[in-house]
Amino acid sequence: IARVPALRDREYGLNNTNEGLPVSGGTFDGEVKLGSDANLTVSGGVSKTNVGGIFAGSKTKLTLDHVTLSGNTAAGNGGNLYNEGATVTITGSTIENGKATGSGKYGGNIVIGGKGTITMTDTVVRGGTTAGAAGSIYVGNGSTLNATKTTLTGGTAGTSGGNLYLEGGIATFTDSTIENGKAPSGQAGNIVATSTAKLTLNNTKVKNGTSNASANLYVGANTVLNFTDTEFSGGVAKTYAGNIYLGSKSNTTMNRVPISGGTAGTHGGNLYSENG
Repeated sequence: IARVPALRDREYGLNNTNEGLPVSGGTFDGEVKLGSDANLTVSGGVSKTNVGGIFAGSKTKLTLDHVTLSGNTAAGNGGNLYNEGATVTITGSTIENGKATGSGKYGGNIVIGGKGTITMTDTVVRGGTTAGAAGSIYVGNGSTLNATKTTLTGGTAGTSGGNLYLEGGIATFTDSTIENGKAPSGQAGNIVATSTAKLTLNNTKVKNGTSNASANLYVGANTVLNFTDTEFSGGVAKTYAGNIYLGSKSNTTMNRVPISGGTAGTHGGNLYSENG
């Protein structure tokens, strides 16, 4: 496993004009570990295309252990971290305040595409802004996010999905919190799940999202949801669905799921369902 000695024990500021720190199958023999005893911060990266911080390409195995990714900016997608088909493990880390600034661009903090996987534990993902969808995290078709004891907070999307946008992707949160996301002009301050996405929430709190509609959770057609011991609360929507909007033909299973304190300007303070 390559330890990248040049990055150890210091802040690594990226001030490039192309793409972020490259971590791909042809680099470091395809397996890379950053952090652990290195106290590594990757910050200040600026990219004219995708990813200001770290790019993990296909067939890469990347571990981030007590690493901080902070304030990296892309004119394209994926401000702090872009996973294109890699297997990424994140532990005890902070990923914050990434930006995807171009028109319609997504994934201010993280993009997971190319059937990539991210597994994160004891991690905070906060801030993150986009001109398009997915202020903080974007999970594309066939890609997977597994999060345990993780906080996802304060993402802001120019369109929809302030904290998390699942576009045909798979996401599981366990013992986690998703909160304070914003989508002032669109749907779901906290979570969008659409295009046959699969979302599982176990013992997780989703709260205090604000948006034009469906403040905490927007669910598109043909999406599969499984929620257990999970709370939705405090969503505020200018129009409909203060907490949850369920689209037609969504497959939803909820066990011990209180929904409370939602506020909507028109209808469905807590729940609006197209399923009837």
